[in-house]
Amino acid sequence: MPSSKAQINSGINKNLVDAANYFKDAMFKKIDAVNAPKKIKAHTSVGTVQQKSNQLSIDIVIDTSKDAAPMAPAFEWGSGEHATRGKVGRYKIKGNPLAIPRSRWPDYIPPPDVDPVILPYVMHPGVAPRPYILPTIRESRQKITAILGRGFKASILVGVPKVEVISA
Repeated sequence: MPSSKAQINSGINKNLVDAANYFKDAMFKKIDAVNAPKKIKAHTSVGTVQQKSNQLSIDIVIDTSKDAAPMAPAFEWGSGEHATRGKVGRYKIKGNPLAIPRSRWPDYIPPPDVDPVILPYVMHPGVAPRPYILPTIRESRQKITAILGRGFKASILVGVPKVEVISA
């Protein structure tokens, strides 16, 4: 007996989850390859399959909140003078106060007895982008298409008798 709509949706749901997990794992490898912070991986999750009308989707979310991985967008798109999105230019980092070891400032020569240097703020140049999301999308597109296609084919063929072709 051919598949029911519920069987097809169940198969597609499973394969959406498989495709999302494949993408997440591939992105984690890219995060390691570009030497982005491990916190990004620790705060990445795969959601559940959602249905709106006749479309199914699944989210892969990076929690960019202050206590999670707020640096994630800066590594994907750069920040400050290196930003490829948003405002370009140095930005102020304030502290209470900021204590910066002299070794971090090779061009700055404070008095010899001042280490660390105490500053109320610095104008930070930002970080250059080290993309890990877009390259993963480009590199994974074909494999994800195969995962979804194979799953769809399998779900619609459930219960369909195999046909043996005999030629003379």
